[in-house]
Amino acid sequence: MRLSGRSLTLRTRFLIALLSVALVPLVGASILAVATTTQALREKIGTYSRQLVGQISLNLDGEFRKIKGLTDDILVSPEVSSRMVGYRVSGRAEKLMSRFIFSKMLQNKFLNVDYVDDVVMLFSPEVPGYPSDMIQTTDQYLWPISTLDRLTRTLETTGEVRNLGLTLANLPSSDTVDIVLVRPIRNALADETLGYLIVVLNPEFFSRIYRTVDVGEGADLFVVDGTGRVVSSRKPERPVGTLAFPEEWQMADDTKPFLRFWQGQEHLFSLAPLGITGWTVVGAVPSSYLDSETGKIATQVFLFSLAALLLALLVSLSIAEGFTAPLRNLEKTMGLFGEGVMQVRSEVVREDEVGRLQRTFNIMASDITSLLGRIDEEHRRRQLSELQVLEYQINPHFLYNTLDSINWMAQKAQQKEISAMVTSLARLFRLSLSRGRETYRVRDELDHVKAYLNISQMRYPDCFSFEFEVDPEILERRTLKIVLQPLVENAIKHGINKRATDGLIRITGREVAGGLEWKVIDNGKGVSEARRETLVRQFSESSDSDTGLGGFGLANVHHRIQLNYGPAYGLTLESRLGEGTTVRVFLPWEPESAKNSNEMTNL
Repeated sequence: MRLSGRSLTLRTRFLIALLSVALVPLVGASILAVATTTQALREKIGTYSRQLVGQISLNLDGEFRKIKGLTDDILVSPEVSSRMVGYRVSGRAEKLMSRFIFSKMLQNKFLNVDYVDDVVMLFSPEVPGYPSDMIQTTDQYLWPISTLDRLTRTLETTGEVRNLGLTLANLPSSDTVDIVLVRPIRNALADETLGYLIVVLNPEFFSRIYRTVDVGEGADLFVVDGTGRVVSSRKPERPVGTLAFPEEWQMADDTKPFLRFWQGQEHLFSLAPLGITGWTVVGAVPSSYLDSETGKIATQVFLFSLAALLLALLVSLSIAEGFTAPLRNLEKTMGLFGEGVMQVRSEVVREDEVGRLQRTFNIMASDITSLLGRIDEEHRRRQLSELQVLEYQINPHFLYNTLDSINWMAQKAQQKEISAMVTSLARLFRLSLSRGRETYRVRDELDHVKAYLNISQMRYPDCFSFEFEVDPEILERRTLKIVLQPLVENAIKHGINKRATDGLIRITGREVAGGLEWKVIDNGKGVSEARRETLVRQFSESSDSDTGLGGFGLANVHHRIQLNYGPAYGLTLESRLGEGTTVRVFLPWEPESAKNSNEMTNL
């Protein structure tokens, strides 16, 4: 089924319009914010990474300069040069003295430098370019001739970088790749090499400088030499000596961060040259970290946009509710009024068109209620008049005089039962007529039903007994008349009249919240559930549908009560087949102002 705009409620259309106005600029602003923030974040991370590797480069360069300064003190020492020149021609004592002086000098310079693992001095070559004697500051490493020869030739294979020969070497007694610094000790006067100074540096010391630095999840910091081999790294999975980049890689000369695809994903690289060594400090931030940070920003923007959208929705709902709530209230009120709730009215809190519409409906509802009230009152008066006509069809004076004559004749004939029956019948009629009044005392209602029960016991001797349980405090209160007699009559005729001698009718009366409660209880044969439901259904139907059982009948009594007092009062019926029946009557109290000056007295 096609849904047209006219079928939507006013509230829905209003919400759609407001949300459309708020949603379009909000989505556009969110997309622009994410793009702008992402670009700014990448630039910020690149700047931070560049500054970080630059600072690490300065720190590492300072340590290398410190090492260079310590070795320079030995290389330029006149005492070292003079002793090395004369070492071969010196005597044994002089050689021992020179070795002692060289050893003390090395220990004083390097023993307290924690990232120097060993220092070796080679001197007095027997043939040009080959060492023949050495001094070692520690016993950490073994120095075979082949290793020393290889290291001294480092200067020839790699060349010096600013008077420093740096290389990576696997020393025989070490399970790691070490950084080795080789410097020649030369005789400036004779242009000859007197010996070599070899310093073994621990790569772990340099990695500690930047190991605790956080440049982002998955990011890395390491140092490479001129060939791209790792000199020092903060990650164990990138060991010293391995090739950091493919050979075909070309590192950018620019110090600005740049993007390269590396190890399966794109990385943002930042480079910083390591001063006098010719090495390079490398910072690599993976795109996954950049994307995660971008994702965080996007999430925050999304949450903010969602919050803004919810706020816009709440504001839209509030505005729409302010316009449509009075209309819905008016619609609900009109529905209740149409269902028969005549007292309902629409609350008017506005002065606009909706308020005027509510006010107009209230006026119309009041007019209709007044009209229906007048019709109900006329109908009630007509029913009361019909009831009064029934009461006055019997001439009270003629009836009373006739019953008195019969009573006199029965007494004269000494017929006590006839006299008692006539006396009860006279009292029954007198209380029934009660001079046209609709109400009398509770005491009179009890006298009326007792008179009827006395007559009924004479008609059905030894068939049933009766008892009363009535609060004495309510005897002088006023109530609607002739309520109990139809119920008792119904109990006798349709409940216990066919029983042998154990029939019992019990009448209770007490004050409850809101009025008077009568109960007529019999131990008769009861009725089935289907019959009980039929009787209860008659209570809600017109009095014309009454079965006529028991005088006025149960339904007529119920209708008469509701006619006088409204739907909150009346009869309820409980019964089980073979167990008896209970009829409950609920009545309001009549006001004392309804009291007649001539109260009925016991006959």
